[in-house]
Amino acid sequence: MKLSIIIPVYNAENYICRCLDSIYHQDISPSDYETILIDDGSTDRTATILAEYASKYSNIHIITQNNSGASAARNTGIKQAHGEFITFIDADDYIEQTYLYQLLSASDINQKQLVCAGYQTFGAYKDGMKVPHTVTYYKNDVDKSELCNYLDHGYLVRAMGWKLFRRDIIINNNIQFNKDLHFCEDTPFVFNYLSKCDSIRLIPCDGYRYYKPVEQHSYKITNCTTYKNHITEIKSSIDYLSKSWNINLSHIEELITNMLYYNYNYHLGQLAYNDYKKELKLFKKYSLEIPVPIEKKMSYLLKWHTRKLSLISPILSYPIDYMLVRLRSK
Repeated sequence: MKLSIIIPVYNAENYICRCLDSIYHQDISPSDYETILIDDGSTDRTATILAEYASKYSNIHIITQNNSGASAARNTGIKQAHGEFITFIDADDYIEQTYLYQLLSASDINQKQLVCAGYQTFGAYKDGMKVPHTVTYYKNDVDKSELCNYLDHGYLVRAMGWKLFRRDIIINNNIQFNKDLHFCEDTPFVFNYLSKCDSIRLIPCDGYRYYKPVEQHSYKITNCTTYKNHITEIKSSIDYLSKSWNINLSHIEELITNMLYYNYNYHLGQLAYNDYKKELKLFKKYSLEIPVPIEKKMSYLLKWHTRKLSLISPILSYPIDYMLVRLRSK
């Protein structure tokens, strides 16, 4: 079998049909691929919908497990996969008709390579209008010396979507998703896989449709222990790739560290006051060790923590609120 499509599914009754319909309207034969659906403890009609599709398509395999998160679900799918190649699709995303054909056409089982396509976002709105964001690349083989030029390109390399992985490289090197990570969890996986490759193949295809909800934060880093685990895991994978390919990836580490710091401060600012005080004590000491520029630290702290300051000292919070409003208006 050529391809295994792995889809973690949790309470996806509103969009899983769109995803599966797109898979079964592809320009390749169903005999060339299998669809592995991991129901991660759904409590809505997801299980019923999956069973209906499995009754129509013999190459659908349903695995049910207790709710363990998307990373654990993807690991379960990898263990059950039989294809030469693996691709991942999220249940709220979908793919265009030629997407799988273009991925497989670019593949070479004799090359230690990661195949990367482009994508187009949907679901994001601005002033009431949809604003799709499209990322497409010309066909190009990127070797180790050029990798740094592409790691900054949005989600091109760091995300696990719109990619084709060789299953034997994943299995032989025991590459897994860290089930304790809930944000940027795909970055260590992709970087660990890349460390076993010789190159990246970019293809001129934007057939992956990536759902971006409006102002929705589906991930949360609300405590210092989780935050430290994220930093440690991602730094380790970046360091490993740097050594394997003999390249300097310090700018990527800074970029992702900034993302994690922003996310943690956002959710810290949403905590109840008593929880906030306890968490802040733990965070103060650790934050001194974080390689984030001081101006960014101050910006995030002001932005998300002003609400808590108003509970402590309303008089002090007024000038800070005023200053933030003036800064945003510029």
